[in-house]
Amino acid sequence: SLGEGEKQVWLIARQHPGESMAEWWMEGALDMLTDPADPHARKLRQLCRFHVVPNCNPDGSRRGHLRTNAAGVNLNREWHEPS
Repeated sequence: SLGEGEKQVWLIARQHPGESMAEWWMEGALDMLTDPADPHARKLRQLCRFHVVPNCNPDGSRRGHLRTNAAGVNLNREWHEPS
């Protein structure tokens, strides 16, 4: 995690592996949040604790699955009752 604040913030990218632009967004977000010279990043780190999942579906990314992981589970739809 990143930051000391009480507000819990989750940054999640690539639930759907075909959305490669989310990985680029995550890279930019992390660059900004970890920049010690950025006053906005300093304030965010004071107020929030960031939990970062840069690739939520690495097996789907590796195998080229658009919406599912290696087990065929759609990680965006089956949060409460995974198959």
